[in-house]
Amino acid sequence: MIYFISIIVIVLTIFFYRNTVPQIDKSKRTLLVFLRSSSLIIILILLLNPILYLVRSELNKPEIIILNDVSDSMFLISADSTKIDRLISFKRSLLEKYSSGDYKILNYDFAAGLKGNSSNTFLIKTLEDLLKTHKTQNIDEIFLFSDGWLHDESMNALKNLEIPISTFYPDYVSTEFDLEIKTLKFNRTFFQDELNTIIVDLAAENYSGKAKLNFFVENQLISSKNIDFSESNFQQVFFEHSFNNTGLYPIEFSLIPEIENEINTANNFYPSAINVLKEKSKILIISDKLTWDVKFQQEALKRNQRWKTEFLLKQNILKSKNKNVDLEDQIQNTDVVILINNSALHLTAEEGVLIQNHLNRGGGLFLQGRILQELENIIPATDAGINRIFSGNLLFTKESSKYESFNFPESNISKDIPPVRYFYVNSKLQSEILAEINNENRSAAILFSEFNQGKILYFTFLDLWKWQMRENDSYYQNFISDLCDWLGQSQTNRFISFTNKNSYFTGETIRIDLQAFDEKLNVITNLNAKLTLTNKNNELIEEQYMNSGEDGYFLDLTDLPADEYSYTIIDEERSQQTSGKFIVTEDNPENRDKDFNTPLLAFISEISGGHMYSQDKLESLSVPQAEINRTEFKIELPVYKKWYLIAFFLISFCLEIFLRKRWGLL
Repeated sequence: MIYFISIIVIVLTIFFYRNTVPQIDKSKRTLLVFLRSSSLIIILILLLNPILYLVRSELNKPEIIILNDVSDSMFLISADSTKIDRLISFKRSLLEKYSSGDYKILNYDFAAGLKGNSSNTFLIKTLEDLLKTHKTQNIDEIFLFSDGWLHDESMNALKNLEIPISTFYPDYVSTEFDLEIKTLKFNRTFFQDELNTIIVDLAAENYSGKAKLNFFVENQLISSKNIDFSESNFQQVFFEHSFNNTGLYPIEFSLIPEIENEINTANNFYPSAINVLKEKSKILIISDKLTWDVKFQQEALKRNQRWKTEFLLKQNILKSKNKNVDLEDQIQNTDVVILINNSALHLTAEEGVLIQNHLNRGGGLFLQGRILQELENIIPATDAGINRIFSGNLLFTKESSKYESFNFPESNISKDIPPVRYFYVNSKLQSEILAEINNENRSAAILFSEFNQGKILYFTFLDLWKWQMRENDSYYQNFISDLCDWLGQSQTNRFISFTNKNSYFTGETIRIDLQAFDEKLNVITNLNAKLTLTNKNNELIEEQYMNSGEDGYFLDLTDLPADEYSYTIIDEERSQQTSGKFIVTEDNPENRDKDFNTPLLAFISEISGGHMYSQDKLESLSVPQAEINRTEFKIELPVYKKWYLIAFFLISFCLEIFLRKRWGLL
């Protein structure tokens, strides 16, 4: 329609300028016709709002993606050849078959992504990078030339990829001998002057001789042990060591064979680090009797390596292992005091003041059994004047759900707690009742209050230890341990950061987690926590805000060079901060990835719908001719919306008026 009207406009304009007064030459008349026609056509375009359609066609060949693993593990030498060398024949055969089938073959090198460093290998990240530039429907198949030593956390993303991934494994058996330190097992945290055990797992392949295992701390040789692989290819060696000072200590183990012609020696070394703290947190248990409550609570707390417990018997005189002791000495550096009163526990006025000072410093008090009149001014209840002891079941209140320690993993666990022996008390107005006794009066069973900087938890009952006789004993032990963790927490350790390891290999992803809680141990959800990372020379490496996750906050750090690092996380709004340290070693984890990880290669091909090819299976592969599709793209161009159309109209219109006046036509 617009084209037909435009032709009419041009014809009428030519007719209009056929004769002019005065007469002008043909070139001037042609210019005026062009300007007038342009102006009128633009007016028509603006009135009719036409859309210009451009059609473009494209031939689509099915794409064959070849992913070449170029991580460091692919260059490990065995039998005078690398893993890349062993896959060359597979790739040559594959290219011959698909080239003749008229497929579009694309080659990509990858390691920690398409452009990642070679000290790590991530398939999922590589596929994410690949799909940023390729449409899934155009990819016919992906061929993965890799040794299978991939360090992705999960391969579940391959289920939804809908692209088959085929893998390869050469027929190869290593004949060279190789010694390896496979893993180190030890507690991440040691305590000063405490003897701890480090377990070293060793493996030998095609070797039955002797070797020496050396243990270094800060590059200083601590001890050596001779290893004999003649009886077993796997050995587990134990080292014991204690540290006199606190700090983050780099350690390393080296395995040296008596024969010197080992080809791959990179996996003979294993670096790590140990964090040494000043001392364990102390829990002081005081009771008038050595009862089952005392015994089982001590056992529950021993399972938590953070705690050390000490028991004091109070029968007129305070004793520790039949020796008279003074509470002033015993309560020093104590985080939680547990008082278990079976009816005969009494404190002196001085001892009451010491416990009150302990609370003022931010310590916790865990009172169980009959009320202690010497502490009535600070604990959340008063004596009801009833001396008898009763029996009943516990009912947890809605108030208890505010505190993480009372949120049991299964809702029915608390209902399996057997009857307890309880005392009647009167709760104070400022106290919170977290549990009641299932009786007519709904008498208070668990009360909580705060005193200055400390927390006080009062169980008005005894015999909770029987709970572990009905249920898995871990419920009882975790409950007691969690309560002491909670009571012993100050403002600083409600804002906690940690890494999953003290030491990382070059190329590993370092995840720093942050857990932030309010005074009721509810997770803080609107936190703006900034992390500052510095190296050994106190040079600033990174400054980033923590990301919010399901279980708190986290930040992943990648591609850090070998060094010792310190980090500080600050929440300026709440004036809270936490810090930590870790080490990135020069050791490359790829050096431990020898041979081919055929189980993972088979899993990848199976979960994605691909195949796993041996040399014989690949030779028998028949590749069909590619089906080439033509795709048409229709592009809509709304010309009436373009600014330059208005500009061209104004220029044409004004120029025509100017020229008509100049040439005497106006």
